[in-house]
Amino acid sequence: MLASACVAQEGDDYRQFTDKEGRRLEARIVQAELGSPKMKIEMRDGRQFDLDVVTLSLDDQQFVRDWLKRPPTALVSAAAATDFRLEVTLDKIEKRADSGKDDFYRYEVSDVSYRVSIKNLSRETLPPLTAEFRMIYREGIELIKVSSRSWSWSSVSEPKDTVFAGMEAVPGLPFNYAHTFDTGAMKVERIRGDGNLFVGEDETVGAMVRLVDEGGREYGLYRSSDPGIGAVTWPAQGKALPVAP
Repeated sequence: MLASACVAQEGDDYRQFTDKEGRRLEARIVQAELGSPKMKIEMRDGRQFDLDVVTLSLDDQQFVRDWLKRPPTALVSAAAATDFRLEVTLDKIEKRADSGKDDFYRYEVSDVSYRVSIKNLSRETLPPLTAEFRMIYREGIELIKVSSRSWSWSSVSEPKDTVFAGMEAVPGLPFNYAHTFDTGAMKVERIRGDGNLFVGEDETVGAMVRLVDEGGREYGLYRSSDPGIGAVTWPAQGKALPVAP
């Protein structure tokens, strides 16, 4: 993982690099990795490109080695959390987990999870963050199953929301890099009658993701496209939900 060796320089940490032929270039290191022959640099006009470290003067090669030894926490950009432009999507994934039927009804149980993608659209490298997520469903039915042919169900008189919680470590992301992960799955039940009509079902309210750094600064709160999640405030707690491998 590049996060241990790829970090952002301070906002104006530019240097006059000189190659072995005496040519000079003012730029700053955007990305470098221990053992890699290349590093990514950025010029003052915002252009970025890869540069072979061995083409630099011996002094500049030593500068790169020293740069990699500096603690990443000391190199994190001073940009405010709200200055980062991020593209965050939460795509719902629904898979049939179980089903059965009798003479009148059919039940379905689905695993509902979300694929979360976080992409950095800012020139500054995004520091390592934690993605805290919440998934919510509203229980509308209670399924009591003995086997696929022996089961019963009942409507829930007062539907209640169940909140699942989890988190994912997000590595430092240079410009245009993305990190994607799948949440664990929650079980959603449905009952269908004649004509394939829904008789009762649990409702998927939606999912939310909050990005925070180790100091607790928030980098944004993002919601899935489910219609019910827009009015939901961030739940402080929730049931444990395993993260999918």
